Amino acid sequence: MQILILCALVACLFGCSNGGVTGIEVPCVIDQPAPYVDGIPYLGIHANAQNSDIVDCDTAPAYQEAWHVLKGKGIPQPVTFSPDGETVYATSTNAEEDGCRVWALDGRTGETNWCETYDRDVAASSVEVDLDGHLYFTAARRVISLNADGTERWSTPLEEGSLEVDVVVEAFGVHFTPDGHVATITAAGVVFLLDRATGAVLDSLDLPEAFGFVPLTSLGSGFDLVTGLPQSVKDDATAIFGSIDEFQNVLETFLGAGGGFNDNTIAIAPDGTLYAVGGGPDPTRGSLMQIKVQGTAAAPELVAGWHLVTVGGSATSPSISANGRFVHVSDGASAAGLIDPSTSTSKNVVVDIAACDANADGDADEAVCTALWTEPLEKGAAAGSPGIFDDGSILFWEVSFNFAAIPPGVRDLVWKGPEGLVWDTVFPDDLEWTSVATTSRNHVFGTASVFTEAQGGESLAGLVPLPSTAASELLVIDRDDGGIVFRAPITDDATSTVAIGPKGSLYTALYGLISILSVDQRPTLGLVKFAPTEAP
Repeated sequence: MQILILCALVACLFGCSNGGVTGIEVPCVIDQPAPYVDGIPYLGIHANAQNSDIVDCDTAPAYQEAWHVLKGKGIPQPVTFSPDGETVYATSTNAEEDGCRVWALDGRTGETNWCETYDRDVAASSVEVDLDGHLYFTAARRVISLNADGTERWSTPLEEGSLEVDVVVEAFGVHFTPDGHVATITAAGVVFLLDRATGAVLDSLDLPEAFGFVPLTSLGSGFDLVTGLPQSVKDDATAIFGSIDEFQNVLETFLGAGGGFNDNTIAIAPDGTLYAVGGGPDPTRGSLMQIKVQGTAAAPELVAGWHLVTVGGSATSPSISANGRFVHVSDGASAAGLIDPSTSTSKNVVVDIAACDANADGDADEAVCTALWTEPLEKGAAAGSPGIFDDGSILFWEVSFNFAAIPPGVRDLVWKGPEGLVWDTVFPDDLEWTSVATTSRNHVFGTASVFTEAQGGESLAGLVPLPSTAASELLVIDRDDGGIVFRAPITDDATSTVAIGPKGSLYTALYGLISILSVDQRPTLGLVKFAPTEAP
């Protein structure tokens, strides 16, 4: 009775669910193009098919934790939502061979509605949902579609390309095209368009063959990353990933040494043109590649467009502005640069798509595109795609895997464009950004951590000092000036973007790579929901 009375007393502000406080609703309803679900704000990896990480709604300035589920499971990609917004879909690690890795959760309580077992690399793919409520993701070089109850609709194998690659993650998720097709790209650099209803392959394009490009060799680490780790770290990694060898694979992928032609998600412009990053004209240079979609919706044809040569690899998927005018990519990704930021030559690269399409970008070769503007990165290669706006500006962050090598006072979050700096900020309390950033109309969301260096000399591959502990937080940043407006503790660091739900809640997926590597800290991982407590 007392609980019911308490809930009634605070009903004007809070909801009472399952005996706990759930916060208020701050609707985030966005016009979405078919075949996506209209109204749902967050659609998949990097928030939308453009990979822009921008969610066009007003968001709350303060939150409280509503639930924390899937503990012990690492979640490297953001969650997505059912057409009615009541079900949350996630993919995860699972140490058990036959354990669940695709989850349907009750958005109100966090309880599991159903879960299914798929190959370990499914964790690299978000679940995307169409307007009919069907689910789509990649696993084991297949595109798979499920009904809303978790039963399988179809499963389509993706044929090998001209390159033979030895990789752990064979495809990096899906996006939908304006024609309603499912688009994906494999680690071997083959782009596919599939029929959404049947899974039939409508067309494919082998990028190494079409562009005459080769995989990068500069990304390889050449290091045994796990043998010298403390036993406590090995035990944590094995409990989460199933084996220490699997953890070696995870670290190599994170460091850009996965061994494929491509290790990022495809991006789709509003006009249906596709963009991918991958290898380039020689083993030391990569590229941003444009793929045109010709023919009809029933019989599309993929054709190579222009390309932009990058220096080294990219740790970012291409990101495209909402108006389809600009595309961003970062280059300079290498294991060496992430381990020692002082050796990095990484930069942000922004392209004027219209100029390159018209061959008015400054390069006489119509097959080659040059950048509109670039910006060096001070801490090393970017990890994850930044928000890109209709004026060609980007909201990016600085991050380094080697926290001990970062000098004090280096910028953490930056908004800059072709007209110059909008703002940059240095976080207080030695916080370092540890996720991709999600940008709403009024806020920027992500996670940050502060590290305590291990005192026993423990390191990764003898080169990068390991932390003793990593204290992590959810941060809400004022989009107008870069100041922190809200911060709350979380158990572990994240990797992907924070997803914004239809009722304004935040869903923070914890992958915990820094927590796992912390000598004196045990990772918790899982998915945390934060409910709004104040109106925008």
